[in-house]
Amino acid sequence: MKRFFLLALCAIISLATWAQSADQILDNTARMLNNGGIRASFTISGSVNMNGNIQLKGNKFILSTPRTDTWYDGRTEWSYLKANKEVNVSTPTAKQIQNLNPYTYINGYRSAFLARMAGKQGGNYNINLVPRSTRYGVKNVQLIISRNYQPRKIIVTQSNGKRQTITVKSFSSGQKYPDSMFTFNKKRYPKAEIIDLR
Repeated sequence: MKRFFLLALCAIISLATWAQSADQILDNTARMLNNGGIRASFTISGSVNMNGNIQLKGNKFILSTPRTDTWYDGRTEWSYLKANKEVNVSTPTAKQIQNLNPYTYINGYRSAFLARMAGKQGGNYNINLVPRSTRYGVKNVQLIISRNYQPRKIIVTQSNGKRQTITVKSFSSGQKYPDSMFTFNKKRYPKAEIIDLR
């Protein structure tokens, strides 16, 4: 009898967990993403195939790929092109930031998307984001989120039908990052040519 009760309790807890709405899951995920700094490694497949790393703190980030290193301090973006040692400085649009930092789909979903549960995938939550407007240039965003609210996969389908899949290979939260690390440090790249596009 005791064993049956424990099994029934576990089943109820499991059903309650899966009964969460897409909004609740995304809110919990956003809360986790904004609780200190984040470090993640990922692979991108689609029209472009590459590996990369990202470090996040709120709306600030550093993105590193084999071709470029990008710093964003919440307003200004510095993009260092490794092949020609050139730094492009710009003030990116919200759409450009979304292309660089896919976690913005989670943090800003309420204003731009309608969220719908699409079932389970390998023990993870499967959520579809449908844009409220065509101006975002996105047809659909599929989010695979673990039961402890860690993003596992982000699949973006553009309006033209092209698809890009971002698979998170490693993820850690609670990192301590100073704000200064999200700006370009010219002393570390003394030979870089700086092109100000603002």
